[in-house]
Amino acid sequence: FFSPSDMGDYAPQAPAEEAQLTIQVANQLGQQRWFKIKATTPLRKLFEAYQKKEGKAGVALRFMFDGRPLGQDETAAEVGLQKDDQVDVFVEQDGGAPPLPAGEWEAPPSAQ
Repeated sequence: FFSPSDMGDYAPQAPAEEAQLTIQVANQLGQQRWFKIKATTPLRKLFEAYQKKEGKAGVALRFMFDGRPLGQDETAAEVGLQKDDQVDVFVEQDGGAPPLPAGEWEAPPSAQ
């Protein structure tokens, strides 16, 4: 038979606390904000926190890392974000001026 003293100092281990990453989010003007996120948290939470801090709720923003757009359901681990990495944020823009009806475009005068 085993007695409690045979168990020694065994105690169930609590799961290790998941490390947080500090991520910098920089806008088009070079302004930066720092956020802490877990590597397994959907990036949606980072995007929402940024929009709230900047007062941009409802504004269409595009978040990019290493030249690629980030998806809301992706995680920092999935896209390779590491401590102190920078995510760039841009106001999403539609494709420019509306098209002109056929025949209404004028070529600019040629430089002579």
